[in-house]
Amino acid sequence: MVKCLLIIFFITCQICFSKNINEYIKESLNDVRFEMFDKKEKVLNEFNSFKNLIDDVTIEVEKETDNNSNLKYYCKFDFKGISEMHYEGKMNEILLEKCDSEKLVILSSLLKERYFLIIDYLYYRDISILSDSLLLVYNDMIEVEKRNIDKLDFNIENLVKVEEDYEKLRFELIEFDNKLKNSEFVISESLSKSDSIDFRSNDVISVHEISKVATDFNLKLINESVIADYIEIKKKEIEVEWEIERAKKNRILDSFRFGMDKKNNEDVLSFKLGFNIPFLNNRMNDQIKTKIDHLEKLADLEYDDSSILEQKNKVFLQLDRYIKQYNLLNEFLDKKSESKIFQYNNVDVFSLLSIKGSVLKYKMRKVELYRKILQSYIEFIELSKGLASFPLVNYLSHDFEVLLR
Repeated sequence: MVKCLLIIFFITCQICFSKNINEYIKESLNDVRFEMFDKKEKVLNEFNSFKNLIDDVTIEVEKETDNNSNLKYYCKFDFKGISEMHYEGKMNEILLEKCDSEKLVILSSLLKERYFLIIDYLYYRDISILSDSLLLVYNDMIEVEKRNIDKLDFNIENLVKVEEDYEKLRFELIEFDNKLKNSEFVISESLSKSDSIDFRSNDVISVHEISKVATDFNLKLINESVIADYIEIKKKEIEVEWEIERAKKNRILDSFRFGMDKKNNEDVLSFKLGFNIPFLNNRMNDQIKTKIDHLEKLADLEYDDSSILEQKNKVFLQLDRYIKQYNLLNEFLDKKSESKIFQYNNVDVFSLLSIKGSVLKYKMRKVELYRKILQSYIEFIELSKGLASFPLVNYLSHDFEVLLR
């Protein structure tokens, strides 16, 4: 009785600590790579609250060699211009905005990583199950052919081919099992020791639902992804960076210097003001070079922005192709369903097993296509809307279950 209770308790604990797809995706928020941005944001907020008119302070001590008692003390202040301070304030705001955006880009990357791990885990689990079933069919076919060795209609080529297919599948099954174990290991690395994986295929979005979602998203011409937002902020950063550089080079009051000197054993206080004349120096050439450099950076970002849209269209076409192939495969499998196989009365056992094996192969192909569809679908969502947009949802679920608002 005690043993039974312990077994029930153990099973209950396993169920309580099992992680489903929703929980595993949500836990990406606890990743150290994501949490690091909170510290970065705190530093930027502290820096943003600090405004300084003075750019640099220099203290100099001068001593004349022929007079040991004559020391000169100077203190020099380099000032920022009003325009420079204004754009530095803007830059601080942009850096905070950029930090928030970069945080979402990192989160999107972490989510994509987890989505792909889930997809791989489900694929290798399902393909292994189908491979086991096909292996049993091959084994039955071999046994049937071996029993027919003494018969006149025995075909040695059939036996050799099935044995080759059997060995080849055994080899592939070892690879599938290893990849499944690797997926389990990587997923388990982010779980606590008491947690177990409880990912269910029934909880994952269907191909029909994916087709509808992808079509709806593709009709939106505006790119709303977090990557596109990050690029827009980078553009603003480059423009303000240029304004700061220009303001620095166009300072009027450049410096203020005062010093203490001894003349005739008396302390003499001196002052000196430094002014820039922007249009009568060589800084104009520097400004032109800086402007060209900034324009090149903006051009690179514009290219990145357009390439995201191009990549989105490419992934959509790829997804559409996979869905069409999947639907054709479904139609074929409906015609070749197992219930219809055994309607053939005059077909020998080997041929029936061969048809059953063929159906299993098509099912394996269907599982492979489903994996490609899910991967392309997640990439398409990432490029269209962004996986990390809030409220945070599970894009692999049937109804986009909300994980965090």
